[in-house]
Amino acid sequence: MRSPLALAALALLGSSFGLQTAHAAEARWDFKAGDTHTFAFTQSTTASITQLGQTSEVKNDLGIVLKWEVKSVNDDGSAVVDRTVRRVTVKATGGDAEAVTFDSAAEGDEARDPATLPERLRVLGSLAGQTFAGTIAADGEVKSVEMPAKVTRAIAAAGPGNQFKEEQVKLLFTDRGYTLPPTGTAVGESWSAEETLELAFGKVTDARTLTLKNADDKAAVITLASTLKPASEQEGAPMKFDGGTQTGTVVFDVANARLAAVDSNQKATLSGPGDFKVDLTSASKLRRVGD
Repeated sequence: MRSPLALAALALLGSSFGLQTAHAAEARWDFKAGDTHTFAFTQSTTASITQLGQTSEVKNDLGIVLKWEVKSVNDDGSAVVDRTVRRVTVKATGGDAEAVTFDSAAEGDEARDPATLPERLRVLGSLAGQTFAGTIAADGEVKSVEMPAKVTRAIAAAGPGNQFKEEQVKLLFTDRGYTLPPTGTAVGESWSAEETLELAFGKVTDARTLTLKNADDKAAVITLASTLKPASEQEGAPMKFDGGTQTGTVVFDVANARLAAVDSNQKATLSGPGDFKVDLTSASKLRRVGD
């Protein structure tokens, strides 16, 4: 999970500590009405499933191309931003089902029909072409996400195997714990946050520690270490969340006051009756790829 961008930025640690501290507080979005950004998000997830002494794997690859447009800027520096999903790609392999490939930009109706996706992933196909309006603070925290009506209808129509209800879809459009350092943070200092997430398998407490690894007038590098624990006893649940971790790095383009890149790795374990167990691993990347 060490991206070339992150490694290059970490190599700048040799500059003077005083200069780094002075620039740490400048890692902030400078939103301007009419600004546009295009981001490409990819996520590869593997579920290793153990049951009756046998292990099998299910793999999902998700790709989303997102176009941002700043509609207005508030007095506190936050902005109202429309984020439109330009393209969705999904590849699902493993298990008993045939491999499925979905691409909302593909030629031919079948290749871009969400109904071809497994029930658990079908809502993802409905995201293509939809605009998620919301408010984003200057420190990167996503304050609100408005669900498009088409996506809400797709969730309502989804079967019982659907893994992307409203809260899970919104998580795709939030900061996922990556916020910029508080004003005055020095290089090497850390800050913490905790929240409860509504995931497909129940409520989870996410306790995060973020650290400012480097900051100058070109880039700021922030790392994250997160521990995920069940938020309740989960009594009676067919599947129980045993725990998980997340690590990651964000590179913020200080010179242009905008996000450049995010890399993230997640691990989690679920258990069920008998020896049933699911080990989840996931790797995500987000890159700014244009205006």
